[in-house]
Amino acid sequence: MASSSVEKPDPAISYKNDLWGYEVRSSSDDCITFLNKYYIEVLSYGRDKRVILQAADADNCCALACGLAAVYLWAPQKSTTLPPRALIYLTAAKENLVKASKYEELVVRALVAWIEHGSEDALARHFEVLESYPRDLLTLKRGQTLCFNMGRSADMLRLALKALPFNVERGYVFGMLAFALVEVGSIREGESAARMALTIEAQDIWAQHALCHALEYQCRFKEALTLMNISCSSWLTRCSFMREHNWWHVAACQLELGGRSALKTVLYIYDEHIWGSQRVIKNPQTYINALGLLLRMEIRVDSSIVQERILQVVSSLKERAFEHQELLLDLLAIWAFGRADQPEEAIEMAESVKSNWQQPCASAEGVI
Repeated sequence: MASSSVEKPDPAISYKNDLWGYEVRSSSDDCITFLNKYYIEVLSYGRDKRVILQAADADNCCALACGLAAVYLWAPQKSTTLPPRALIYLTAAKENLVKASKYEELVVRALVAWIEHGSEDALARHFEVLESYPRDLLTLKRGQTLCFNMGRSADMLRLALKALPFNVERGYVFGMLAFALVEVGSIREGESAARMALTIEAQDIWAQHALCHALEYQCRFKEALTLMNISCSSWLTRCSFMREHNWWHVAACQLELGGRSALKTVLYIYDEHIWGSQRVIKNPQTYINALGLLLRMEIRVDSSIVQERILQVVSSLKERAFEHQELLLDLLAIWAFGRADQPEEAIEMAESVKSNWQQPCASAEGVI
């Protein structure tokens, strides 16, 4: 009698469903709990993304948790050399792929592609994940971030449309759809999608941001200000990037509207919510928001009022801690050094930009 070709399940392998309903190999309930929490932390721009390390430590045989932990530790460095702990997690992720679910395998291979091969290969693999597993909103978020930094707005929208039919009950998908629509110029459609997102999840900071963009594009600055002033109390528990950037939008709308109190309000926002509140640690997005707002203030209002604040930022920029992590920051730094009468620094930065930005590098903010 011919032997059966059906594989018998390995009792040593335990699969559990994650938040999306997809199989993840893990023997630890804690691992899955932390994994699911990480998903929400990323999508909501929370401040506890380190929870992914708890997921990996709860089960170091879980390929998905280890892969995500590796990216979390690697992405801020923008380096081809992984920090030692990230390398440990990445090695564990690769070694455990043999018993991982098909879903895990596709996601981990997309993460490995991002680390080892760059944005182009990584994006193709993110599309591959969503073709088979369209409920995975974390892969959607990461893929859209890759698209945004590569200038691929149409692909941003394509990714969102793949996920949309399978996630209509989740507000986050409409927020991501909204921003993609705005990026391709479908402003009214983007506004509608953002409002749908906020109907489902009123505190979705990304959807608030997308709606503000849509209103600004239509020069509906008073409506945008009303929206953001109503929403700002929900930003307190969010990561500094989105909290500061949404305040940047409030300031930008104030500048557009003008009026006698506009400058006073904008300076207060800058000092309280964008730069002055950063007492200890700064990140690339803090610099981008600060310098971007100072540049707008100089163009729209008065160049004399920004001088002191530019000098404060430039004194910190000289450390070059975030050089070449964000192209926009590099360009703003060139302007800031020149504006601060430091032409040598500006020229040095410009030359360095020429040699270091041969192709776009995807920002990790929001996906780590």
